[in-house]
Amino acid sequence: MELSWMKKHRSLIGKMIRFANTYATMYTKVTDLGAELRLSAAQIQTLEYVLENEDCNMSELAQKLGVPRATFSKNVKVIEGLGLVRRYKRKDNRKNIYLFATDEGREVYRAYSEYALQIWYRPLFDIADSVPPAELRKFEAILDAYTKILIRAGQIEDEVEIYEPVTAV
Repeated sequence: MELSWMKKHRSLIGKMIRFANTYATMYTKVTDLGAELRLSAAQIQTLEYVLENEDCNMSELAQKLGVPRATFSKNVKVIEGLGLVRRYKRKDNRKNIYLFATDEGREVYRAYSEYALQIWYRPLFDIADSVPPAELRKFEAILDAYTKILIRAGQIEDEVEIYEPVTAV
């Protein structure tokens, strides 16, 4: 059957679907990520967002990461159990829970980032560096649009509000 409704975009959609399926398969798989600990992509991303957003509470971090709060909490529990992060409450706000990375968490992330850059991201960055900034922003807008579509398709809008980065098209 010909999928003519996609017209010239069939290749793009096919590549996006393949990426999404491959990533979904690998997201929770615990592997060696170049650190001394074996972690999943979900767990290392949780640590990454804690390091990058230390002024955000757990709900805000889950939203920025684009995962349900329960999933985020589960990943926090694992990395907290490994001594990579700690929870705390602020004196002025006893309701929200905040996180900070421990020294061990910072070291694990440093080792991971060196590994990830060399093994996974260097080839992507080399290609991205050759793309004019305006074109790269268009590609980012395509990814943002696809993310919104997937959220709607999964009917998880009530649990996760997609983090809206500023994009120019």
